[in-house]
Amino acid sequence: MRTTFLKKKKYLPYIFSLLVVINSFTVFAQDEDPLLDDTESVLNSEQIDVDGTFRRKTAADRIEEMRKKLERQNEEMVDRKIENIRMQEEQKLTKKLQQAFDGQMQALDEQPVEVQQAAPAPAPVVAPVVIAPPPVVEEKKEEPAMVKVIPSFGVTSISSDIVDYETKLNLGLSLDTMLSKYFALGIKFNYSSMSMTEGNNNPFGINYNSPTYYQNYGFGYAQHYNNGREINYKQMAFGLNGRVFLAANSKIKPYLGLGLSYNRVSLDYNNDEYSPYSYNSIYYGDEGYSTSYVSTSLAVGSEISFNEMLGMLLEVSYTKALSSGFYAKSDAQSGYKNPDQLKLEKYGQDIEEANFITLGAGFVIGF
Repeated sequence: MRTTFLKKKKYLPYIFSLLVVINSFTVFAQDEDPLLDDTESVLNSEQIDVDGTFRRKTAADRIEEMRKKLERQNEEMVDRKIENIRMQEEQKLTKKLQQAFDGQMQALDEQPVEVQQAAPAPAPVVAPVVIAPPPVVEEKKEEPAMVKVIPSFGVTSISSDIVDYETKLNLGLSLDTMLSKYFALGIKFNYSSMSMTEGNNNPFGINYNSPTYYQNYGFGYAQHYNNGREINYKQMAFGLNGRVFLAANSKIKPYLGLGLSYNRVSLDYNNDEYSPYSYNSIYYGDEGYSTSYVSTSLAVGSEISFNEMLGMLLEVSYTKALSSGFYAKSDAQSGYKNPDQLKLEKYGQDIEEANFITLGAGFVIGF
């Protein structure tokens, strides 16, 4: 029995130490630390701002935080989308520039061209790039012809106080220079002719039935010339003419003209079918008359252009002599004793004082 107690007594110090430790845990759990209590109070209490106002997160605050979060996510998604678009456009631009560069290199291989240094380009703007087509070279419009050749033809009516005449042939050739698109100056050559047979009804009273002239004709004149002789009239004119165009930029160009000409006129008889005839010392068959005078003309007309080099001309002109007979010549051997020679001179002088109205047309050839 004693031995058992002594054995139990040997474990007493261990049992005592265990009781002390258990007691200290109990005391620690029962005692409250003030610092830990304050911290727990702050963590578990509602939030209070520095200025002392009470603040609680409401449902609107939580929705606002969610909205801001979604906005940040949307911005990030838009940024990624824009970056993808930029990447695609840059790839397209790079491909187009590479193709253009390859084409330029091929053109340079075929024909050298001069390349100018381009000015520094501003910062590129992100946008779709469209390569413009090459500039269209506008063709230079041809200027109107400066020199014009105008062959013309027409008919001339010659009217005087005694006799009216009409030419059967009237040809002209003009060489004009366009001093401006509204004014032309040129030189002109004109040739006209006509024939007339008077019979025994001479307007000047000179015929073989007249008592005054019968002694110069005799009985054989009428039988020899078949009661009349044919008179040939020829006129050549050379001068200057100017034209003022009232319209210059249209197909039809009306104009006013003014001219000054030197005229050479000749008259004779047609003796091709007749042999010479003489009576009372008067020789018939070599009669002739020629004279010269200066005339002026006014014209109204229009040029019709088919193209830049070819056109047509229509014109009406009026011509009047400024002088007459300053170089007259008679060719008959018998002189003024020959009544037929006297008739030629009367006709020539009458025509010099007559009014000439010409209706003409022509072609305009430009150079």
